[in-house]
Amino acid sequence: KQTEVKQTEVKQTEVKQTEVKQTEVLQAEVKQTEEQLIIKEDVNQINEKDLKLNLEEQEEQKKELENQEAQEKEKQSEKISLEGLEKGKYKITQQRSRIDTEEEILTSIVDEEETSAVSNQQEGKKEEEQQQQQ
Repeated sequence: KQTEVKQTEVKQTEVKQTEVKQTEVLQAEVKQTEEQLIIKEDVNQINEKDLKLNLEEQEEQKKELENQEAQEKEKQSEKISLEGLEKGKYKITQQRSRIDTEEEILTSIVDEEETSAVSNQQEGKKEEEQQQQQ
């Protein structure tokens, strides 16, 4: 009986050792799962940081594009203004040319009038002299 009791005790000890080993295995699995979760969290944080960086880069690129578009619009506006100024300048040049031509015509008319007046005065003096001589 003692042998049976000892055998039973040995079996119970083996069962307990098996349970201890199973518990150790379960603890190892729990630890491994925890480590995997920590790794997944780390990966998620890294991905989140990458996404934030990508968003920031996209925002920066968007701002740069908006700035470029604004500069292009400003250049177009300046170009249109310059074209308008050039057209205005051309019109002014044409008007000046017309005014110069009219001025030349008026000057020549005045010169002719003055010449004619001087000529008439001289004729008038000659006639007076002739009348006085007679």
